[in-house]
Order: sequence, then structure tokens, then C-alpha cells
Amino acid sequence: MTTPPDHDPVLESLQDELRAQLGALNELHHPVYPSRPARVAELERRVEELRGQIVARRKDLAIAVTAPVAKAG
Repeated sequence: MTTPPDHDPVLESLQDELRAQLGALNELHHPVYPSRPARVAELERRVEELRGQIVARRKDLAIAVTAPVAKAG
């Protein structure tokens, strides 16, 4: 049985990590207890990196779904 294209464990893992990092970033922007700018910048870089990985993974999955399958012969 093949996995449907809308269920990809790697993509789900990346999205879970993105959610966690966004939650942490939100806490760093706390109005009363702000964090060090270097820490905020580090997490912002990580969030952008994860977003890029998610976009790349979605492109890979789209290519895999639309690519013609070579017939054995």
C-alpha cells in the first residue's frame, strides 16, 4: 500500500518542528520579559530555514506525484 501524497511523515515532522519553533519565538517576543536580540534572530533564522525546507519538500512531493512512472520491460 502506498502512502497518499497528503500524508508525508517528513513533511509532518518539519511542520511540527516549525510549530514548536514559532511557539518559542512567540515567547521570546514577550512584552514584559523580552529575550536577547541574538536569541530572537537565531530562532527567526531557524523558522525561515524550516519554511524553506517545507516548500522544498512540497515541491519534491508534487514532482513525485506528477512524474511519469517508467515501465519495467
